[in-house]
Amino acid sequence: MRKIYQVKVSRQSVRFVLWGMFVLFFLTVCIPLLFFYYLFDANKVKQMVINQFNNKNYAVIINGTVEPRSWHGLSLFISDLTVQDDAHHEALHINTANCQLSWLDLIVGHYKVRRIALNGVTFFQPEDKSSKYADLLDYDSIAHSEFGNLQTLSITNLNWVESQEQYIIRDASMSLTGIETKPLVQLNFKSGRYNTDFSIRGNISKADTDNLNIEQLSTTMDAPKMHVELQSVGHYDYINQKLWVEDTNGVISSEKYNGNLHMDTILLSMYGLTVHDLGMTLTAGLKNGSQSLVLNSLNLRTNNYSDFSIDNSKIKYNAQNSLRKVNLELGLVATKIDSKFNVANKRCDLGLSVVPNQANATVLSSSLSGTCNYHESDNWVGVQLRGLIDGASAKIDAEYAVNNDKDFLKLNGTINALNLSRFMSSAQGSLPLYSDDSLLPFNWLNWLDLEANLKINNLDLSHIHLTNVDSALSVKDKTLKLTRLHANLYDNGVIDGTAVIKADHDAYDISIDNQVSSVDLKKMFINLFDVSAINGLADFTFNTQVNNARTYQDLRKSLDGKVGLKVRNGGFSGVDFSLFLSPENLAAFQSKSQLMTKFSTLNATFEFESGISKNSSINFSSPSILATGNGIIDFAATKINYRLNVSSIMPLNEQHIKSVSIPVGIDGNLFSPQISIQNMTLNTVEPKVTKSRKHR
Repeated sequence: MRKIYQVKVSRQSVRFVLWGMFVLFFLTVCIPLLFFYYLFDANKVKQMVINQFNNKNYAVIINGTVEPRSWHGLSLFISDLTVQDDAHHEALHINTANCQLSWLDLIVGHYKVRRIALNGVTFFQPEDKSSKYADLLDYDSIAHSEFGNLQTLSITNLNWVESQEQYIIRDASMSLTGIETKPLVQLNFKSGRYNTDFSIRGNISKADTDNLNIEQLSTTMDAPKMHVELQSVGHYDYINQKLWVEDTNGVISSEKYNGNLHMDTILLSMYGLTVHDLGMTLTAGLKNGSQSLVLNSLNLRTNNYSDFSIDNSKIKYNAQNSLRKVNLELGLVATKIDSKFNVANKRCDLGLSVVPNQANATVLSSSLSGTCNYHESDNWVGVQLRGLIDGASAKIDAEYAVNNDKDFLKLNGTINALNLSRFMSSAQGSLPLYSDDSLLPFNWLNWLDLEANLKINNLDLSHIHLTNVDSALSVKDKTLKLTRLHANLYDNGVIDGTAVIKADHDAYDISIDNQVSSVDLKKMFINLFDVSAINGLADFTFNTQVNNARTYQDLRKSLDGKVGLKVRNGGFSGVDFSLFLSPENLAAFQSKSQLMTKFSTLNATFEFESGISKNSSINFSSPSILATGNGIIDFAATKINYRLNVSSIMPLNEQHIKSVSIPVGIDGNLFSPQISIQNMTLNTVEPKVTKSRKHR
């Protein structure tokens, strides 16, 4: 059977416990409070603070109050504290300091500070860099001060003032916990301008009398579109105020890029920054591809955080998609940059290659190498490249700058051969001019100013073959001016002309003033339109304008101006007008397939308004015939409605027929028209009547 035990608690026992708790409370709370408030000596506390800094050759001035407080425990509250170095320079200013005390030590009348919270701390560094904070940051001094064994140090709202310039770390805080063992140091601050949070934390330990070891050093940065995490180790020389960070590895992530970073050594001091072997790889996704940025072995040094020196480093950029692979390599030689971004060594090595990523890809392949130069007076970057473009030798000299938020490019280039046909939109293999919905390729005029001189020995431009191209053009205020264009067209033809293209957002006004002489018509029509019905040597004059055009269709519909044509020693294939100028040859006209009308001269004029030529005229002559014509040519719709009047100029076999006139209709598609023969007109003469003499 289970026994039941009963414990009886007497009233006397309860009273004893309560009295014990009261005595304990009185000893631990009331007595320290009484001692703290009623026996508090502000002057004694001030002198303790002054002595703490005087031992390090610093002078302290307390302009505010020193008072006891009991919020979150017993603490000393000190305000408006200034520290001066031995040269009487202001080295440190603290708005408020809250020093939390040990209760047990207060019972015996000692101030033992366990935690310090500083708010509004400003470090001052004069121009001569005479102020050093080695003694202030002494490890033993912080851990074993006159106030006792410090466990936690926290600082909020840090500021740094150097040479009359203020560097503010907003919303910053630093904590130092576990000082007696391996304290955890944590620094958090926020950049309000860029809405970025920074956090630095690590464990420190005493290495020797002058150095601290930093273990598990972690650095993070959180920005709206980027996150960075770094892990490293280091040590701190608090006598010479130098921080070494070694073997840094980290990751970088953003909306577009992901990558990793490595730094072999970082030396950070009051007098500058040195980075050895900085390497970084960033990767990002592209539409149907990827891209990466690789920084190899960057060595960086600064002098007082103003002068930057870069030694023998390489930057590589790689990108690829379904069509092409792009590789860009930049080699940086010894370079020095001062606080005003003046560059001492203004040269670097450059390599660029673009290759297809698949067979028959529309890619302008290139392999170029050269040098870069920086012109600090005008913030120019100059590039000199030599190599191959599309398999042909090329020489490119360029200067690039950004002025007034607009890019400016100065370009001089010589290319042996260039085929741009595959990059131009076309309609069923014809000219891009007849691609209705394709936008005109001039949007770059809105953001680029340009001066260019280009020479291309062989240029293929969408069925147009040019040789010995020599051009000069400029772009300014969204206006392109082709001030010089000289080239050979289809071997012996010559082009000389100018052009102006003015951009208004995504619409363009275009004017062309060109002359083309001695061009082979047969070669031109075969290449442009796959039509071989006309041959001869032709001279063209173009004086045309286009307004407010966005697409190729707009260009055709808004064409205004005048086009002149003169052809020498030519002919029309497929028809021989001399055959059917005689009635007996009309049947033969229907049966013969290999026919041609030869002519000595052909002159034509076409005046366009809104893409339609209503006042067009043509005439040509040969040893046997004359032809004149007029009609409508709709350039926008590629339609023709034209009438030729063909007549003989030689005596005909029939003595009573003076001449024959035949109207010829040309209708349908401009480049494949239908030719029809109308009713023939015969101009006759009265036969001569011979009267016989009567013989007498």
